[in-house]
Parts: sequence; structure tokens; C-alpha cells
Amino acid sequence: MKETKLRIFFVSLVVALFFSFLVSLSVYLLKEKQDTNIQQDRLKHILSLVGDKKLQMNIVMVDIKTGKYESINSDSVFFKNFKLLSTVENAIKIPKKDDIIGIGSHPSKIPAYIFSKDGKLKKVVLFVYGNGLWSTMYGFIGLSEDLNTIEGITFFDQKETPGLGGEVDNPNWKKQWKGKKLFDSDGNFKFTVSKGIDQFSVDGLSGATMTTKGVNNIIKYWFGPNGYGKFLENLKGRDHGN
Repeated sequence: MKETKLRIFFVSLVVALFFSFLVSLSVYLLKEKQDTNIQQDRLKHILSLVGDKKLQMNIVMVDIKTGKYESINSDSVFFKNFKLLSTVENAIKIPKKDDIIGIGSHPSKIPAYIFSKDGKLKKVVLFVYGNGLWSTMYGFIGLSEDLNTIEGITFFDQKETPGLGGEVDNPNWKKQWKGKKLFDSDGNFKFTVSKGIDQFSVDGLSGATMTTKGVNNIIKYWFGPNGYGKFLENLKGRDHGN
């Protein structure tokens, strides 16, 4: 009887370990495929802000503090390690009074996407993110060659209220952004998400005050002194050929 029970125990253990291994292997293999799909989805969002398929894309890693940048082969490592990079010792800690996007800290180096033709800058796409009402909204904003005119905005990850804040994904709302300006002729930041009454504003989201405020703060922060300002200055007049 004891031998029978012991045999049953060991057989059950072996079977359990075998199926646990299969489950773990499936999760690993599926995660690799999932990561690839997520990366391809991000690229789709980036390219949606460019339009011209003939432009050459160069991914660069931007040092937010200095504005200096260098070419990299892929942004996948950054996004896979995003949470860690946001909290490591050299991450940029945002003073509470300046943290209008509610994230506390962010990586010191962030990828950007430069599109050029014949060595001339045509468009740039920047990664932007910050808190809305219910979630952190992650997206990209595209700029034309003057580094001031908006080509468009897209959010690839957000969990705002469907039909309200979730309308940040509504194509009709996003259409408003194209052609709007971030800075006035003196270089002062002027853009707002409130009422689309001029070249520096777009309409807020109806019934979604907090999400609208979140989007407004995202643009204000990333194009303010703690964001991409120095990087955009470094881009001006530079050659972008191979």
C-alpha cells in the first residue's frame, strides 16, 4: 500500500512538473511573439505620423539633460526595460512642483525618430507620455522639418474611459492637430488643448476634462525646459545623411 501511494505521488509529481514546463515554455515563446507584435504596433504608430514612405528613418537615443543624441539600431531594449530605466539611479527625478504629468521620474535617455531625405531633416517623431484620469497615456507626436509644426499625435497605450477620455484615439479628434504650432515667432511655448480657436490650440475632449488636462500637460512638459527643448535645438541645421 505504501509503495503504491509513493508511486502515485512520484508519477503525479513528474506529470505536474512536465506540464508546468510546457506551460512555462509556451509563456516564454508567446511572450517573444507578443513583444515582436508590440514593437511592430509602435512602429505602425510612428509611421502613421510621417506619411512619406520614401523618407529614411534614423532612431537616435536622446540625452534629455544635454540634448545630445546618437544613433541606435533598435528601440526594443529601451521599451522592454522602460520601468527599470525610469527608476534607476541616473533616471531624471522630476521635482514635485514641475511634475505636471504625474510620473515622478523618467529615463535620462529616450529614443527619438528622425526622418530625412538626401541628408535633410524632414520630420521627427518624439515619444511622449504622462497621466490622464485613469491611466498613463503613452504616445508619439510628429513634427515637420521646422520642428514647430505638428504633423499629428497618436497614443499606442492608454486606458482612459471609452467614449470620453478614450477619444484620444478618435481619428476625427486627432485630425485637429495637424498644422498646429507649438511655439510663437519668439520661441515661446504657446500650444494648448482647450478650444481650437487659433493655430496654437486644439479642442479638448468633450466630457473628459481630466484626460484633456493630461494631454495638455504631456505636451507642455515634453516641450518645456525639462523635455526635448535642447534636443530640438541640436537638430536645427544639422546634416542627417548617412
